[in-house]
Amino acid sequence: MLRAIRTGSSVLGVSLAIVAGAAPAASASASPGVLDPAFNGTGVVSSSAQLLGVAVQPNGEVVAAGQSGGNVYVARFTAAGAPDGAYTGPAGAARAVAVQADGEIVIAGSAGSALLVERLTPALAPDPGFGAGGIATVLSGQSASANAVAIGPGGTIVAAGSFGAVDTGPAVAELTSAGAPVSSFGSGGVVTLDFGGYSSIAAIAVAPDGKVVLAGRQTPSQSTNGVLGRLTAGGGLDGTFAGGGGVLTYHYPGGGYTSFTGVALQNDGRIIVSGVDVGGPNALVLRYGSDGSLDPGFGSGGVTALSSGGNLPINPGGAIGAAGVVVAGGGRIIAGGSFERSGVEVDAAAYGVTADGAPESTFGTGHIAGGPAGDETCATAIAPDGSIVTAGDSVTSYPDRAPCTTGANTGGFVARYGGYGPPPVAPPVGTAPSASTGAATALTQTSATLTGSVNPGGLATSYHFDYGTTTSYGSSTAAAAAGSGTAAIDVSAALGGLLPSTTYHYRLVATNADGTGYGADASFTTASAGGGGGGGGGGPLAPTGSTGPARALGEVAATLTGILDPQGSTTTYAFEYGTSTAYGQRTAGQSAAAGAGAPVSVRIGGLKPGTRYHYRLLAANDGGTLTGLDATFQTLPRIRSSLRGVGGRYRLAGVLAHGIRVKLTCSQACTASGSLGISARTAKQLKL
Repeated sequence: MLRAIRTGSSVLGVSLAIVAGAAPAASASASPGVLDPAFNGTGVVSSSAQLLGVAVQPNGEVVAAGQSGGNVYVARFTAAGAPDGAYTGPAGAARAVAVQADGEIVIAGSAGSALLVERLTPALAPDPGFGAGGIATVLSGQSASANAVAIGPGGTIVAAGSFGAVDTGPAVAELTSAGAPVSSFGSGGVVTLDFGGYSSIAAIAVAPDGKVVLAGRQTPSQSTNGVLGRLTAGGGLDGTFAGGGGVLTYHYPGGGYTSFTGVALQNDGRIIVSGVDVGGPNALVLRYGSDGSLDPGFGSGGVTALSSGGNLPINPGGAIGAAGVVVAGGGRIIAGGSFERSGVEVDAAAYGVTADGAPESTFGTGHIAGGPAGDETCATAIAPDGSIVTAGDSVTSYPDRAPCTTGANTGGFVARYGGYGPPPVAPPVGTAPSASTGAATALTQTSATLTGSVNPGGLATSYHFDYGTTTSYGSSTAAAAAGSGTAAIDVSAALGGLLPSTTYHYRLVATNADGTGYGADASFTTASAGGGGGGGGGGPLAPTGSTGPARALGEVAATLTGILDPQGSTTTYAFEYGTSTAYGQRTAGQSAAAGAGAPVSVRIGGLKPGTRYHYRLLAANDGGTLTGLDATFQTLPRIRSSLRGVGGRYRLAGVLAHGIRVKLTCSQACTASGSLGISARTAKQLKL
């Protein structure tokens, strides 16, 4: 039976984007795919520890994590490759590492039988403000382990891997910046999944909207498949991904074992996946659309398979291929991994692919970069200057069917290769949206279409237009969704009920959880009434006017008012009203004289007490129609009254004449009038 592949992975696409302003490292002096001699003189730093995860700080320093002597281990190296501190933690292993915007270092792995997340200060000491003494554990006692970690929007920490001692299953945990479970994610901050059979997650990427992309593998029977899934920000399988199921599987044709080992997100939302095909052996690089469909414009039907050796007797059936992936300068894709060099040697390596999935001939030698002999790459990262950084361990026995599995202290390395310049930079995660007011189009006497563009800044965003006859506006269009992308999108809204020959001001407004963006003020003028001019044979003019205030408000009634100018033609008017801008009710049509503009009004009843209503003036004549702007009023609350003094029915004046005290109370202004009756017996007793 094939064993699980345990692959370290660190997802830095998000982290790198939020450290703008930090001083970048000096540019690598090596050509793309060539070990950089500016890093320790050879491009490689050896370590006595097994290194399974790697990340690059904004200043170019490299942080690698793994295990040494059975304990969690973290080492840091300067941009020149010199040692710059180390940390030895509790019993266990770190398999992934990420760097926060504030320079603190987050590692994930296992301790005992629990999934471990630990945070270190920039001085490589446990952070007392995180968890318990810098450590948080999840799924304790369930043989859980993390293989990947990433920093999410708002500074949350997402770690993923597996749980279970025999038939392992995928597990994902989200913690707050203080190390507590995020209660809104899954069940108490944890999501456990069933990919079928023996399965786990090897790598994750967190999108700006908080969705979590998972890459790993499943072995439901004798065949192992790559698995790609996506969770919503709340931890549920994303129904907009993979045809609604939220998860998909992939098996390379003809191979008996396919595994996904790394994942990265492009700025346009497409998903890059690295993997292994044992049958080749091949290093796999795949690209999926944001909906989970293979991208036909990449490689061969979305897949690029690069030979990772000759399947020689040294390692029959070994999982030799890619182990982690990054998006480099110019959109190129680099996958760290291993290459079976000969019948007696497996070497660390990296594979280069163009933005459209072809082998990158300018990377290394014919798209393959060589690395330390006898080692295997376990994790890949990209530096701010675009150089490629890998970390791994030594291969001590063959066949190497479970690369990068923790065990005996086999030693490790960090390597740096020349790259293609700074990688694509995504907009900062979790920013307020930006709004740009556009032109007003499709102008008529009473309508217009407003346009603009909104960049949601990576968070769910809504937008509307403010408008009115002054820069105080006063009216707004209904809110609409702009999505949660990181690129500007075009938006628009239609206005009705405007006045002819009138100048209106407007602006675009966009809002998300991180703030509000305002577009600049702009203006437009509606078309002239009638279009044919007054006199001289011009046709009849449409009525003009406006919705006025509601007056004489009561519990169940109100008077609606407006100003109407029939423009010299017999005109009919009415008001429509209701509890929303869908209105739903209309008053009977009234005839307005063909004279100059004058106030109009209609009394309406049958309303609900204490309720807000929308209304507007409508008018029509042979020249056209008028739709006034929406306005609102609120009916008075229901009057609550009580009358205390005597029981029964009685004539109030007569009762008062006998000195009987009667008390009347109302919840608002009211008047007592009329008469009240009493029974014959009471009247006789009172001598009325």
